[in-house]
Amino acid sequence: MITLVTLYLLLVAAVIVWIILRDGFTRYEELISLRNFFLLGMLIFQVTGTAYTLGDNAAGEFIPADMAGSAVAFAGKLTIFLILFFIAGRMMTGPVDRFIGRRKSGTFRMAPFNLLVIAVSTIPAGLFCQFVLNRVPIIGPGMGYLAFGLYAVGAGLASWVAAPRLANPVYLIPSSAIILFCMALTFYQNFGRRDLLGVIVAVMWAAYFARWRALPPAKMTMRLTALAAAGVVLIFAVTSVRSPEFRDRGIIENIMSLREAKLSDGLADVLSGQAAGMASMWLIESRPESKEYDTLHSVRMVLLMPVPRAIWPNKPTALALTMPQQEVHIAKRPDNYNIGPGIIGHVENDNPWLALWMYPLFLGALIRVLDRLAAWYADDPFIVLPMGAAIGQFIGMPRGELGTFFFIGMINIIGAFVIMQSLAWVLKTLGFIKRDAEWEGDEYQEYEEATYEHSQEEPYV
Repeated sequence: MITLVTLYLLLVAAVIVWIILRDGFTRYEELISLRNFFLLGMLIFQVTGTAYTLGDNAAGEFIPADMAGSAVAFAGKLTIFLILFFIAGRMMTGPVDRFIGRRKSGTFRMAPFNLLVIAVSTIPAGLFCQFVLNRVPIIGPGMGYLAFGLYAVGAGLASWVAAPRLANPVYLIPSSAIILFCMALTFYQNFGRRDLLGVIVAVMWAAYFARWRALPPAKMTMRLTALAAAGVVLIFAVTSVRSPEFRDRGIIENIMSLREAKLSDGLADVLSGQAAGMASMWLIESRPESKEYDTLHSVRMVLLMPVPRAIWPNKPTALALTMPQQEVHIAKRPDNYNIGPGIIGHVENDNPWLALWMYPLFLGALIRVLDRLAAWYADDPFIVLPMGAAIGQFIGMPRGELGTFFFIGMINIIGAFVIMQSLAWVLKTLGFIKRDAEWEGDEYQEYEEATYEHSQEEPYV
């Protein structure tokens, strides 16, 4: 039975990859989209990772006693989740397109130098959020998370400028410096990889929308593959060397530790999906027999996240923490040790009679709305880049902690959108950004010489 489930999960993985490629090349969906990054997380942490760890490769502290029975239940609930997720996305496409299509006016364009100035300005804004506003009660945690979203936006703006001008050192050198600096900031007293991953993927996100989406498929694929490969190598390196000590060390010390990286260790960690599938099956086996359902726990986590624990000591705690600390009591681990319960594990813990249909329908619809905004305004970095400010969180949601990652993701998207729209309003008022029809004569010619032609294709339908 375990062999059959493993083969079935590999078939599910193949179907997901086929849907991504089919929708991308038939222009139903942008090839680079939040949906596809979320599905990438599903592949790694719930599908292929689980297939890899079933049987002899089972690993982690949470291994179900009835491996075969739990695997069958897991595969069934995973299938229902994915079907509902895709249905919700397709149901939202028509209404969202009609709503945006009736309201979208002419596109805005901005000279690349001005975009670089804004990219630089996001760095002190992020530092202010990370080291000053994060100390403010109530809003502090959100501001700390927003800082990394702003670093992703800054790197994205730099990539937006550089991607169409890779042969021009005037733009390539400062853009590269901004990207590297934003990446370095994610190493400061930070154990997680999602913030670094968010910056890396934001560079790819911006490059795709800035120009590469208009390239011939072969050329576009080659460039995206090269950029993705570099990012994957870096993530593997960080995965192999990261330790709890990262939280207490500065940027230089954490970066220097990469000299000891073993890419094979990082690859093995990714192949196993960090045992999130095993944890999900363990939860399926233990709920509600060993512990009652914690109905809609992830929803309450999102709503109550801003409340300081000093005010409400007994507010809900992340499942990623309570599983190893209160249920299995894993010894010789730091107090903040946590695991990835997997999104199917969250569904099981949160009462599958409700969560198994609520969570995929909500996530599928929301992600589709964000992706359609990016597609319709594909040549406007002030809309596109905020939509990509939290991609690392969307990749991590299938691993868990679901409520925490969703909260951080929405803080990054909404916060980056508000900040960038405010900047856009100021720059439009000052005349640095104009609609196509507002450029006149020599002024338009000067603009065209300073920038590039955007693709005039309609958004994907």
